Amino acid sequence: MVNKVIDKVTSIFTIVSASLFAIIVLIVLANIIGRTFFHMPIKGTVEIIQYGVMFCAGIVMCRSGYEERHISVTLLIDKYPMRLRAAFVALGKLLGTIAFGALAVIYANNVPEALASGKVTETFRLPFEFIYIIMAVCFLVGALIFFYQFCVTMVTVIRGKQGPEKSVPK
Repeated sequence: MVNKVIDKVTSIFTIVSASLFAIIVLIVLANIIGRTFFHMPIKGTVEIIQYGVMFCAGIVMCRSGYEERHISVTLLIDKYPMRLRAAFVALGKLLGTIAFGALAVIYANNVPEALASGKVTETFRLPFEFIYIIMAVCFLVGALIFFYQFCVTMVTVIRGKQGPEKSVPK
């Protein structure tokens, strides 16, 4: 049940991210054509690219963490028994939880300062607190996904057999 919800939410996020990335590519192409042929660059292109890519990266990290498509060294890990492999995977999930959680806290801590300073982006005058909130939420979702996978993997470590869901490479 939890896996289906995570899958659906991260799938929707991935579609949003891919759409945003396609828009970014089109804007870059239009900016290049505008600069080269018409000597009229698109105002705010750099800002759109910076914040768009940052948003895409935050979303895609959640999905890749969920699908476990990150780097792993199977040449080493496959030589160990299942419990030890699960312990290695659990350690990685715990470190992922800590890293994503720390990033979420860092971004969330910047929100009050951005609100107080009234800082806005250069071109579109967007309040910085929105950017910090979006990034904090993305990293929080990533931390929750990693924590859930850590808990599932710990079932394998404790019981010595596969948990209810696939969490350890065979």
